[in-house]
Amino acid sequence: MRRRRNAATFIELLVVIAIIVLLVSVLTPMLSNVTELAEQLICESRLEQIGVAYKLYLTIHNGFSDNAPYHSGGCGFWEMPRGTPIARNSPYWTYAFWGVSYCKYAEGVREIWRCPTAKGTDCDNFPATGFFPPGPTDWPAQPWVSYGLNNWIDNRSMYTISKPSTTIICHDAYEHILEGIQGGSVTDGLSAWGTWSNVSQWRNCYRNPCRNAAQYGRNHEVEYFRHVYGCGVLWYDNHITFIPETNGKEIPIEYYTGS
Repeated sequence: MRRRRNAATFIELLVVIAIIVLLVSVLTPMLSNVTELAEQLICESRLEQIGVAYKLYLTIHNGFSDNAPYHSGGCGFWEMPRGTPIARNSPYWTYAFWGVSYCKYAEGVREIWRCPTAKGTDCDNFPATGFFPPGPTDWPAQPWVSYGLNNWIDNRSMYTISKPSTTIICHDAYEHILEGIQGGSVTDGLSAWGTWSNVSQWRNCYRNPCRNAAQYGRNHEVEYFRHVYGCGVLWYDNHITFIPETNGKEIPIEYYTGS
């Protein structure tokens, strides 16, 4: 009488292992996409909250946005020195991040100014750039700043924005303040402004050396198009869209100028 064989053969084990490996290879990208889409939804929610805070500020201040702090370094801070929130009467007000103006109207929650997909900004190693004011050099890192403000709507009446549905408040960016075009040839926003490309300041690492480049393996335009569907944009009428990666030649400058 033949004995019943209960143990799996070596070939059968190899087949099972091969099936498991195949399933893992198929499911891993799917799980990664789910994570990326979840982060995109969080980003969208945070942009919406920024929009609500921005509009509350306008309502209380007769329709005018704040004159967001800006300086030669292009970077802003929540605190200075470390542990001391920057207030308007602070000697360091000109070094404040633009969100300081509106955070009060978002119940003081700084986290909404940080996209969960963001890996870094122009300002993450700020002290090393030499743009910090006199005093201690241990200025705080900026873990919650990854959206760039459209400089064209800064300190401006809402009643001068003729096309709110196509005027940008802020969007995913590598720097904090978006002037559009700089020096007639370098761009830092989504529009190419009539030049060869948008975000040219960061596509060719205009600043030399290009800060934090080791994080990416390529230039910093990745921070503008960090999501599955592209760049998260908060518009003046408070709707959110995602603009697919582009060289910006088809994106009008009116998205920034508001006219």
